[in-house]
Amino acid sequence: MNLFTLIIVTVTALCFIGYIYDLFFCRKARNERIAKAIKEKGDQFTKKDLEELEHENFFIDQSRSLFWVFLAVLVIRSFLFEPFRIPSDSMMPTLFDGDFIGVTKFSYGIKNPFTNANMIDTGTPKRGDIVVFRYPVNPDIDFIKRVVALPGEKIVYKNKQLFIKPLCENSESSCDSLIKIETELVNKGEFNYDGLELERYHERISENLTHDILINPYVDNSARHNLYTRADTEKEREAVMNHSKIEWIVPPGHYFVMGDNRDNSMDSRFWGFVPEENLIGKASFIWFSLGYNPEPKTWFEKHIPNSIRFNRIGGIE
Repeated sequence: MNLFTLIIVTVTALCFIGYIYDLFFCRKARNERIAKAIKEKGDQFTKKDLEELEHENFFIDQSRSLFWVFLAVLVIRSFLFEPFRIPSDSMMPTLFDGDFIGVTKFSYGIKNPFTNANMIDTGTPKRGDIVVFRYPVNPDIDFIKRVVALPGEKIVYKNKQLFIKPLCENSESSCDSLIKIETELVNKGEFNYDGLELERYHERISENLTHDILINPYVDNSARHNLYTRADTEKEREAVMNHSKIEWIVPPGHYFVMGDNRDNSMDSRFWGFVPEENLIGKASFIWFSLGYNPEPKTWFEKHIPNSIRFNRIGGIE
């Protein structure tokens, strides 16, 4: 449970205690006070008199007013939707730093808000879904990436090109051949990183979904020495890293995720797979977006937004 959820649960519980106490111990006496005052004052009884007689101590008054509000927030945030702010550029060009998105919590099951354990199954991620999840290395941090490979599938990343060996229909084993994920160059130079022009591609991640990715042609991620492998010894790891391609097989109950900004994303290539129990929900829509100075020269320009990007509000692909 993250800090915000813990605060909401605690405040809701305190308001519930105050609400119940008022319901069973204060309301009867309050109604008797009001009835007696109405009888004594008759037509002279005013709205101000009523407000004074309805007043209890601060805790009871606030509990009566806020309990249902906090309960609604807790239910909506725990089971329906949760807000999430995009904290980095790892999902560009799909999602920008400063985008505020709605995460559909019930897409992958109705979960216990205290333990995140699945109570009711409602579905599983599909290839191409953008998911918010608890970072496996540090579950107190939430990450957002795109699902690239499903449980049991094999994935190969070679020369910035994805290959997937999906599970065969009606089978728990992989099909015989790798499928190349088709890409098509859109433009170069629309986005830059440290002065280097990035290439924008359409990528057909599945038959029903095409999305855009960014590639930095000047960076070779396959040469990094912190790529995640299942090698048990340093010698095996070195042997894997000496190959021109890197491949993984996704374990049961796990998912392989990547950022759309392929050369500027810490994802499953570097820290491993996402367990199903870490899933929070599916990124569904952008409800607000703040723009920042693209070339900040001061701390203020880097951290303080200078615009509202209304054109980014809407659905997510």
